[in-house]
Amino acid sequence: MRAILVVVLGGLFSVPAFAQSPADRVLISALLPQYPKAPRAARITGDVRVSFRVDRVGNIKDVEVLSGPVALRKATEEYVRSWKFEPSSSADEAGKLETQFRYRITLGCAETDTDKDTTIVTVRTIHNVEIATTAICTDDLEPPKPAAKTKKGTEQ
Repeated sequence: MRAILVVVLGGLFSVPAFAQSPADRVLISALLPQYPKAPRAARITGDVRVSFRVDRVGNIKDVEVLSGPVALRKATEEYVRSWKFEPSSSADEAGKLETQFRYRITLGCAETDTDKDTTIVTVRTIHNVEIATTAICTDDLEPPKPAAKTKKGTEQ
């Protein structure tokens, strides 16, 4: 599946210095989120809120899904668990942080094969990630072929 990453602020998943609070850390690596296939096919959309801690070396701890559609929760948790932050220069671990993943399906059906496999990921900050894709439409599915008939009219 092809994905387009749109970073509105800073570098790859980074939070610019002017936007940081003591609890915010710079995200240095992460899996690129994708819209999960089954929820996409079922046109499930919504916001998934997750809380987590970042330890002193930058690893994710204590991930907890707070709300959101059940079908989108597992994928969101996996994405958050993949995050790696810059190590902290202070001895204190950050308190719990929260992020929101917004999953949405654009109106209409994909017009090209490329559109069918494209996901747009917009990262405003580590606290706000949007994942958008086109709908998988029933028109995209091939209709079942009728069974072949023998000379006597029975199906094979």
